[in-house]
Amino acid sequence: MSRNGVQPNIVAYKIRMDYLCKSGRCGEARKLFDSMISLGQKPTVTTYNILLHGYATERYFDDMHCLIDLMAENGISPDHYEGNM
Repeated sequence: MSRNGVQPNIVAYKIRMDYLCKSGRCGEARKLFDSMISLGQKPTVTTYNILLHGYATERYFDDMHCLIDLMAENGISPDHYEGNM
């Protein structure tokens, strides 16, 4: 998308991150997450949850704790419900 001059929106990032996490590529998903933020996209609770689920599946508990801390720093409660992706 970006190669063609199209900036992905939050939904495109979530889909790609979900795919990466489900493929056991959480590190790549985290890089995409960080890239999304650096480009001005604001992650939602669903975005964080995608990474948290990926980390839990891969048993990356330290990464989970760091991400939960980041959520709190950004004012997002880990138990917040967001109805759509």
